[in-house]
Amino acid sequence: MADTNSIRVTEGNAAEPPLLTGVKSLFGNARYADFTVTCEGRKRKIHKAIVCTQNEWLAKDFEGEDDVGISILVRKVFGADIDLLQDAIKTSFNFEDCRPDVVNAMLSYMYNGDYSYDEETMREAEVEHHIQVAILAHHYSIEPLEAMACQKLQTILDCKWNDLEFVNAIESVYDKEGTYYPGELSPVKAVVVGVARKHILDLIWKYEATADFHCVAERNPGFLLDILARQTVLVSSDSGYERVRCPYHSSCSGRGTVPLLLGRSSESDRIRLRCPGGKEQSLDDWLPYIVR
Repeated sequence: MADTNSIRVTEGNAAEPPLLTGVKSLFGNARYADFTVTCEGRKRKIHKAIVCTQNEWLAKDFEGEDDVGISILVRKVFGADIDLLQDAIKTSFNFEDCRPDVVNAMLSYMYNGDYSYDEETMREAEVEHHIQVAILAHHYSIEPLEAMACQKLQTILDCKWNDLEFVNAIESVYDKEGTYYPGELSPVKAVVVGVARKHILDLIWKYEATADFHCVAERNPGFLLDILARQTVLVSSDSGYERVRCPYHSSCSGRGTVPLLLGRSSESDRIRLRCPGGKEQSLDDWLPYIVR
């Protein structure tokens, strides 16, 4: 008789415990399933013991607030009649304001510890898919999945920061994440903000090549504040550019070049930058003094 506790080793793969192999085999398999999730009419059978034990918020949505009370009531009135008890307990849940492929990605993570993207079958672009997964994971506080989606997004945007996909990512994140709240930066926002910071000088100076970026930045002032609020130095010689040569204060001019800081009077639709001496004005007003 085979040892059921043995480790399965497949060619080219690391050893995998049989329990993990068994859990993975249940994804997309209706056998032993006891719950149905739907999204835009698409249904998938799942196993509550696998999904609900991993996340309390999904468990609450899937079980319903009244399930426990209903179960007790049915047992008191009808005894242990299983048929009546099963009829009383929730057996399905519909995800609203979400895409089926995104829900499927979350469920895939629950069973497999990962999710994939298939451009032939999925209707949204890969960047948008990862954004949606990150936002859904954030909603249900599934931090490892959120981190995974953000890392997948980061990998793409690091290569496409000067592409329309990056512009679309900014628009998507700031549209779905709502307005800017000082001091708060969700992981998916941190990705697009971080990419923008890495290339901020190219994005600002090479206007003809980055006109779409300028347009989306104008429509999303919260995005600009997120960049500046957490980036003390706007212009740094580390990127190959000189800093600002301030003409307004002897303390600044004596240092040669100085950094620009986020001005204290900045508002969501009015970004002001200041030198260490305290002069605050718009980026356009500072441009004549920024030298390469």
